[in-house]
Amino acid sequence: MADAVRSSFWRSKGAGFLILILLTVVMTIPLLMLGVITSERQSYSNQTIREVGGVWGAPQSLAGPFLMVPVQRAGVLTQADGKVVPTVETHTLVITPDTLRVEIDAQTQTRSRGIFEATVYTAKAVFSGAFDAIDAENLINAGETALWDKAVLAAKVSDSRAFENNMSVSWKGEDIAFEPAFASETRLANGAFPASPNYKGSRAYAPNFRSGSMLQAAIGDPRDVDGAFDFALNIRGSARLHVSPLGRKTDVKISSDWPHPSFDGAFLPKSRSISDAGFKASWSVPYLARGFPATWTVPQNGHLGSAMGNSGFGVSFYQPVNFYQKVERSLKYAVLFVGLSFLTVFLIEGATGKRTHAIQYLLVGLAECVFFLLLLALSEQIGFTPAYLIAAGATIVLLTGYVATAMGGGKATWMAFAAFATLYGFLYLLLQSQDYALLIGAVAAFLSIAVTMVATRNVNWWADEN
Repeated sequence: MADAVRSSFWRSKGAGFLILILLTVVMTIPLLMLGVITSERQSYSNQTIREVGGVWGAPQSLAGPFLMVPVQRAGVLTQADGKVVPTVETHTLVITPDTLRVEIDAQTQTRSRGIFEATVYTAKAVFSGAFDAIDAENLINAGETALWDKAVLAAKVSDSRAFENNMSVSWKGEDIAFEPAFASETRLANGAFPASPNYKGSRAYAPNFRSGSMLQAAIGDPRDVDGAFDFALNIRGSARLHVSPLGRKTDVKISSDWPHPSFDGAFLPKSRSISDAGFKASWSVPYLARGFPATWTVPQNGHLGSAMGNSGFGVSFYQPVNFYQKVERSLKYAVLFVGLSFLTVFLIEGATGKRTHAIQYLLVGLAECVFFLLLLALSEQIGFTPAYLIAAGATIVLLTGYVATAMGGGKATWMAFAAFATLYGFLYLLLQSQDYALLIGAVAAFLSIAVTMVATRNVNWWADEN
């Protein structure tokens, strides 16, 4: 008797439904493998973009200009043998501008390597403003000597290799060429700083830097002039362009032909306009908001960048259509999608009275998995939307024909086509509506269960179907 009951159960609709649940769980294995493949392809794409950007120019962060004045203090050093040796300690006085205006025009290009593309830009950044170095004398302590005639005007960039030409700064009515700055303190045996052959006199002490490169121009004593400056940097870069607000009042304007900007960093623009022809944005940052003082000293072997903090702001050249993200998002709903496909076949089976084997369900699930693989492969070649239309259309035709053949055609054909077309249309809507994806998915899951409950309300799950 018990054997008969068990045999009847395994031939019942209840057993068939439990098998569908088990098959849905089993299908997570190939879907997880597809997730790994998608991540690897996206990682390879990101690596290629970084490599292209590294050759053209890295994401650029511009900080400057600022004055650096070497300050010396005499001291003595007692050696192990008791001999007293005179020493000179040197630190740097950093002075930021009273006013700073930056206007940047960035023109973008698309560079390709194989099937992958990277957005790069060429930018002209014009800096103007004025310093007031007289008040900085109050920071010179007793026993210290400021070498005002050795002062330099400096600017820091992320990647100086992307400079397009030599540049100079307009100061005291003359153009003074920028020179590469030493990245850290370098002294000769006699304690002096090495001199550059094109540099006027000894170089000022330059602190260490955590990242990036620095340019400097020997301007002489900055106290006896109005401190006005004007210079332009012509640089190449990729992905991002940031500026640090070094002025007591900093005004920045950035314009570009890129129609998909993402404004980020420490400050958002006070005004912006975006169109298909590009964007324009402007920032105004007051002294109190930037988070670091107008003047400070950097000790020997200190880090200049740490004083400026994370105050940079600007724009990222955002790629609005990242098909890897959409494919990855689609895979997050893949288990639900496969389960709904199985449920569709199960309901059609109940409506037609035809019995479907577990192997046939498995083939339907594998066809769904291949859909996601097709979607990924085609998206790399023709973009997400055309890829989705082709992959979904081919899969709908395949599944409709297969289910119709298995269930004898007739109304099963139209039921299968309508159901699968609805499912793939729903998935596309889900991927396009990122902000409401969770709501749409939750409502769809609820409706699916509700439809199933209504359609199977009179089913005797224990009954033998034979």
